[in-house]
Amino acid sequence: MKLKKRIVIPAVAVVVLVCAAFFIFTRADYHGKVVDISGSKVYLGPLTQDEGYQIIEVTADKDTEFKGGDQGVFGLKKGQEVHVWLKNGELASKISVE
Repeated sequence: MKLKKRIVIPAVAVVVLVCAAFFIFTRADYHGKVVDISGSKVYLGPLTQDEGYQIIEVTADKDTEFKGGDQGVFGLKKGQEVHVWLKNGELASKISVE
């Protein structure tokens, strides 16, 4: 019985830590609503009015991957909820439309 506890408890702890690390490192850098689009720049605002009203500016380029959007930046509309992953600074590597 003691041998099972010595194996099971650390194994469960490792699985929990791996799952937590996966979710932490794969979550989006930003999650918000599109408030404006200007060329290749997308401006994101908070999901609700209760949150502070900070506008985030991200730039999409030819390498930006779009999930759920039809035509890249031109397929986005004001008010859409999006998740954005950045590659460096303000350059979006992936934009997922909810």
